[in-house]
Amino acid sequence: YIKVMDEYFDKGIELLSDIFIHSTFPEEDIEKEKGIIKEEIKLVEDTPDEYIHDLFNQAIWGNDGIGQSILGRRETIKAFTREDLVSHTKKHYGTKGIVISCAGNFETDRLLDALNHNFISLRKGSEPDKEPRPLFNSKIKVYSKELPEVHRCRGVEGMPQASKDRYVLFIRNTILGGGVSSRLFQEIREKRGLAYSVYSYISSYTDTGVLAVYAGTGKKKGSQVIELILKELRGLADMLTDIDVERAKAQLKGNLILG
Repeated sequence: YIKVMDEYFDKGIELLSDIFIHSTFPEEDIEKEKGIIKEEIKLVEDTPDEYIHDLFNQAIWGNDGIGQSILGRRETIKAFTREDLVSHTKKHYGTKGIVISCAGNFETDRLLDALNHNFISLRKGSEPDKEPRPLFNSKIKVYSKELPEVHRCRGVEGMPQASKDRYVLFIRNTILGGGVSSRLFQEIREKRGLAYSVYSYISSYTDTGVLAVYAGTGKKKGSQVIELILKELRGLADMLTDIDVERAKAQLKGNLILG
């Protein structure tokens, strides 16, 4: 990714293509980066309100595919070699497996000429192997740790990225827990003061997805928070009004425009 003034348009594409196609992956840099990633893993594990999402994904999707942490596992990072990275790049960094996007002040013909010139050496490559559709696992998992607070995630299977009903889900999520005016935030945090953080979110993938709710609260208030979350989830359809829907649509539009 690169962001440049329009006057440096050509230089920007040249630099980006050089990094993408001709990276040499020096051994020293790889070892340095492996150390950085290990520290990042440790940091996440020591940040409960982040780590809970890794544990949640692992519980609902399993230990493979989208159930894995983005940072990876320590043993995987340790095992990486320069040959692994070079082999992966040669196999997958090709015209069949990449998308190039550009936004800003540019002329389309000039952009295409520059891309064709700088990426002409890019090979066709191979498409990633198509994995079977992940199965959503309904289960309860408890992880014990000496903390003054409790972190909880719960969710239901959502929708794929391209589902025709995805905008309905966006609106539902906005009303349920997508911001300070949402039902969960108002009922649990503002009205009752039971949680320091509560929200819902959507994660959508090629062929599946999840609608989840997170809450961080004190140990003694956990049961009450669970009851209120379930109440909101079960009663949302019956309590929705046209005003709620229009307000959520306006909020989504505003978020899209303002970034």
